[in-house]
Amino acid sequence: QNYFADGMTDDLITELSKLSGIFVIARNSTFTYKGKPTKVQQVAEELGVHYILEGSVRREGNHVRVNAQLIDAIDGHHLWAERYDGEMSSVFGLQDRVIGQIVSTLSIKLTKAEKSVAAVPETTNPQAYDTLLKGWEHLRRDSEAETVAATDFFQKAIVLDPGYSRAYASLAAANWRTSILSWDFYRRETASKNLFRNLERAMEKPTPLAYAISAQVLAQQGRYGEAFAAIDRALTLAPNDPDNHVGMARILNATGRASEAEQEARLAMRFDPHPPRATLRMLAIALFSQGRDEEAADTFERLIEDKPDLLADYATLVASYAHLGRTGGIPRLIDQYNRLATSALIDPLAVQESAYDWYGSAFGYHRPYI
Repeated sequence: QNYFADGMTDDLITELSKLSGIFVIARNSTFTYKGKPTKVQQVAEELGVHYILEGSVRREGNHVRVNAQLIDAIDGHHLWAERYDGEMSSVFGLQDRVIGQIVSTLSIKLTKAEKSVAAVPETTNPQAYDTLLKGWEHLRRDSEAETVAATDFFQKAIVLDPGYSRAYASLAAANWRTSILSWDFYRRETASKNLFRNLERAMEKPTPLAYAISAQVLAQQGRYGEAFAAIDRALTLAPNDPDNHVGMARILNATGRASEAEQEARLAMRFDPHPPRATLRMLAIALFSQGRDEEAADTFERLIEDKPDLLADYATLVASYAHLGRTGGIPRLIDQYNRLATSALIDPLAVQESAYDWYGSAFGYHRPYI
């Protein structure tokens, strides 16, 4: 049941991040402490927070138990500890009870919109929700094969609940990733076609994710005014979500507003102190676009430490080195670039097209969909 516990935890983080009166650290950084012995004071200092929510989720058949406690990390005092029991059919009610107790304890003022959104469950089909969580377990692994697996689960969730807006948004997110990162031309084109259909369904009852994906699609088409409006809406609904700030940074980079893009990328890193590749990439591009080649090179070096499979990362680092006159490090990067291209078993045109699509959305180039 690991996927279920992780999924519920992630959903609690996501729902809390939608509240304008609270600052929440993102999943990517909080999950680095999962299953490890830690001191709350140490965690609070490393993440820059005042309170720590910790606990566990257990599921046996249709029964779900959530143990949670809220701790003031400054003095180590437990503000409350509670056990919540319920059936899968009431899983969203369990989440709402945890969130409600946090809101009450910290005296957070909810806006009228936040109250109304919290009152509507995302699906009444617990099996659809369970299937969606399985899909996200795969999608977060950030590879083409895992994205394909995630797509299958999201499609199954939609079969279980044809009106499940979040499942359509999740499927659109998987389609978008495949459409820009897959080496397979047929798979990319198929994903692009499916993306528009699934995004249209997701926007019937839009979630922050639906707005965020819509913004990236619009930016890719060069419709930047509409893209800014969509990403602004995503940020309004989920102001603590670092992915939305990264999405804003991508559009700002594409429109030549690199200094603002840098601010958004750094804000994303405040919400997520252990940033994923996408955040570092947008920061590096913003620095490169401002002519700050030393900082750009340092950031790209951090990025390729993780051995990304995006060829343009290596190409842009080569450009940064060239501007700095660091010619000695270039042959090694070119070797890595060639090795990656060869191991992918793809033709040069496919390499160029995939890199063009991904980096084009950040540097301001776009290719119209046909």
